[in-house]
Amino acid sequence: MLKAIADLPNSGKYTIEYEVKLRGNVIEMNRINEQNSLIQFTGTISDNIISGDYKRTDQGFNGKPGIFQLMKSTGSVAKWNPVPNFQFTLIGDEKIINTKSFLGKYLLLDFWASWCQPCREKRPKVEEVRKLFSQDKLEILSISLDKTIGDIEKFRREQHPMEWNHSLIPERFESAVLKNLSVNTLPTAYLIDQYGRIVAISDELTKDKIIETFKRIIK
Repeated sequence: MLKAIADLPNSGKYTIEYEVKLRGNVIEMNRINEQNSLIQFTGTISDNIISGDYKRTDQGFNGKPGIFQLMKSTGSVAKWNPVPNFQFTLIGDEKIINTKSFLGKYLLLDFWASWCQPCREKRPKVEEVRKLFSQDKLEILSISLDKTIGDIEKFRREQHPMEWNHSLIPERFESAVLKNLSVNTLPTAYLIDQYGRIVAISDELTKDKIIETFKRIIK
């Protein structure tokens, strides 16, 4: 089964869940609203961008859709799902942390590399997030796909200190843990809530959106 989450910021509504049917690149989404009306959306998918029209049974109107994020249930990395199991070794003290290590706090899983230009451009925003939320409320774990710890240390020394938890996966996209977390491009990020659920995904955590997303979710 597929699910889609609609973010409608102009109306102040977020994460409205629809049932989804796919036929090739044609998508149909349905939900019953609070007034017991059937809301239907029919559109097409191209490069994970969904476009089409709404129709509501009791009023029958067409309009432009909100911003949709398509999430495939064939994988477990989807909004509101528990984050898949992971295990990382922290740089510095060699402590091994896993899925349960940060329960009770929000956790930003931040996949990056010093050679990734979009990742580099995002660093100041992640540092701003660190300043906005105390460590007793939010932990940050940056997982680098650099070749060596030295690459990370050089970047932190010369560019951005990034004073939070770090780990290294030199195997890059061949790593089993990255495959389990559906990390196949950089930057990738997930915001995990205090119960271990994914509450925001990469498209909501870009350098242009990350501050707004965090302020909306973490009160």
